[in-house]
Formats: sequence, structure tokens, C-alpha cells
Amino acid sequence: MNIRLVISVALLLVSYAHGQQLDQGSEEGQPTHVTAADSNEFKQQLLRQVALKETMVKQAESGHATAVTLSKLYLELGLLYQETAWWERSEAALAHAVSLLRGLPAPSGDLATAVAQLGKLHVLMGKRRESEREELEALKLRQ
Repeated sequence: MNIRLVISVALLLVSYAHGQQLDQGSEEGQPTHVTAADSNEFKQQLLRQVALKETMVKQAESGHATAVTLSKLYLELGLLYQETAWWERSEAALAHAVSLLRGLPAPSGDLATAVAQLGKLHVLMGKRRESEREELEALKLRQ
């Protein structure tokens, strides 16, 4: 089996499972049902989180925050964009986080994390070559 395919599928599954729990159903063993209202509420809450994080980024930029602080905010924003399936915005935010961290004098674990997250996003977007390159770079940074 092609190792690239296995890695891509594994990364895809990990990113979908991130932060989610399996629904165990009701106490009687019956499955619980998700209504459209529940789905809409979740979406609205996620959009509020995105708006809040965007405001935090703007405030940090205007307050001349450090590159490390800004990179963490951009990473979090990129992950929120990813959860809302705004792939291009997520890619831009994650790439900016990576760019900020590359400008630091010494590479850090934060750079490896940001590069790996960008690689996971590229798997979701179908950009396998970029994903493979980023995942390998993240592994090298962690060694």
C-alpha cells in the first residue's frame, strides 16, 4: 500500500476527530437525535468564536504584539476557519503564522505545530504534495 495514501488518510481522520466526542445516546440506550436547531446553534457559536478571534488578532496587531503571540492567534484563527470549512482563509491564516515563526532567530516547537497544521489542511484541500512537504518539515523540526 502506498505510504503517502496511508499518511494522508490518517491525517484526514485525525483532523476530523480533533475535539469531537462520540455520542453515546440516551441513558436508555437509544440514539439521540440532532435537530436543525442544534446544528444552527453550533454554527452560530462557531461564527461568534471566529469573529472574536479576528478581533483579538486585530487588537494584537495594533498593539504591536510579539511575533510569537501573533503567530499563536493566527494559528488559532486558522483552525477556526478550518472548522467552518473556509479553506482559503484557513490556509492564509496558517501560512501567516508559519511566516511569523520563521522570522524568529531560532526555530521552536510552535513552528513545527504550525507547519503540521498547515499540512493537515492541505490534505483536506487535496494538496497532497504541499502536505507531504510540510509534514516532513514538521518532523525534522521536532527532531
